[in-house]
Amino acid sequence: MCRYRFSIFLLFIFSNVFSQVNTQNITIVRDKWGVPHIYGKTDREAAFGLAWAHSEDDFKTIQKTFLPAKGMLGSLDGIQGAVLDFAVEILRSRKVAERELKNLPPEGLNVIYGYLEGLNAYAKKYPEKILVKNSFPLNIFDYLTGLNLMLHLFSDTGDVIGQLLSNSVNPLEEMSGVDNIGSSIGSNGFAFNSVITSDGKTYLNVNTHQPLEGPFSWYEAHVNSEEGWNMLGGLFPGLPVPVIGTNENLGWTHTYNFPDMNDIYQLIINPDNENEYMLDGKWKRFEVKEIKLKVKIFLGIK
Repeated sequence: MCRYRFSIFLLFIFSNVFSQVNTQNITIVRDKWGVPHIYGKTDREAAFGLAWAHSEDDFKTIQKTFLPAKGMLGSLDGIQGAVLDFAVEILRSRKVAERELKNLPPEGLNVIYGYLEGLNAYAKKYPEKILVKNSFPLNIFDYLTGLNLMLHLFSDTGDVIGQLLSNSVNPLEEMSGVDNIGSSIGSNGFAFNSVITSDGKTYLNVNTHQPLEGPFSWYEAHVNSEEGWNMLGGLFPGLPVPVIGTNENLGWTHTYNFPDMNDIYQLIINPDNENEYMLDGKWKRFEVKEIKLKVKIFLGIK
């Protein structure tokens, strides 16, 4: 029974790989503020249009989101980029992508494949805008690997890795025992019922405290398909759907307030063998892996 389910899933994957959207069914209209309103006959076509519109506006940032997934950001940004290429390896982001692909619902994968087709189509039409040679086309595993890294960085894993690599974490006996939450700044969301407003309308005020530029800056778009998808809101570069916003029935937002999402463990190293650490009263060997990184140093030399 499981074998047949797996076969059906593989058939779905391969049919999506070779299927392409009909671009004649996609319309992108920009309002006076430049916000794209994307209309597609299907959800997949609407996602294609979203990728195309966002690429028109900020293809550079989108590329930087996925270059680490292919170990290529160091070729563009030198040491700083190589750190993220390295993070993909030590966080096993691609292994997670390969493992979890089969667990994603077909409807969600359909949208992702449409978005991926849009990115690849834009790169094919405008090769002069590609930052690193041979970085396109992206496949489904490249895409999911990039999203996995994005989630890590959004949950402050990147900061933790930086502390560990720079050896800036104080030993346990020197710590005060109080978590450093970094800042008291957070995000805001205010909803006002029509009963208490002077014009009898319902309002949702959203302020998520995101930057104006970079991988975690909001991009506003309206996505609409004849299959029922209708969302107006904000998304990060590389995401196939708005993650805050409204549809015809409701509005929603998220907050970012430095939750405790990471733990650092201090290990006891074997004094007779630095390749071993203590776990459950026994010495256990570290995993060792060689990671090769391509890094731009100067004058384009890598």
